Amino acid sequence: MKRCAVAACFAALGVAALPAASPSSIEDARIDRERVLRAADKLDFLSSQMENLQGEVAKLRSETDALRSENEALKRSMQELTAAQAADRQKLLDEVSQIVAKSTSAKPAKTEVPAAPPASGASAKQEKGYKHIVEKGQTVTAITRAYNAQGVKVTADDIIRANNLGPGAIVRAGQEIFIPKKD
Repeated sequence: MKRCAVAACFAALGVAALPAASPSSIEDARIDRERVLRAADKLDFLSSQMENLQGEVAKLRSETDALRSENEALKRSMQELTAAQAADRQKLLDEVSQIVAKSTSAKPAKTEVPAAPPASGASAKQEKGYKHIVEKGQTVTAITRAYNAQGVKVTADDIIRANNLGPGAIVRAGQEIFIPKKD
């Protein structure tokens, strides 16, 4: 299209119709005309390339804006999830604390009973103490704390020894154990 416009410019300038021009000047004019036409073709090509690139840049800008918007939405969602997790974690901690407080603050059954005499018969002295029925979730340590909170001086080792429990022994709910009372 521009090639025709360039040819029309040459015609208007009279380049093609030089009166009595020498063969070398005609050849030079033809070469110049070809150069101008090639330059016009390159200009057309570069113009179309630039239009394509501008279209691609506009498309990329649009995609970038969409991704930024999506990124912001994801950030907000993550913040909301983090806040919800923190609230859930705190709620669980509060519930666990209440359960632990209930189990450790549960008043031990203070039924004083004499202990059975030692199996070895080495000592005829009977120990005084309490009978305790283990509740669900209780451990020897938790039971020790509960009795200590009630003013009964006892250690976990005392309970383990008094009940012939092995190291790392587990007490079960409903199990009856003896809590020795120190004088």
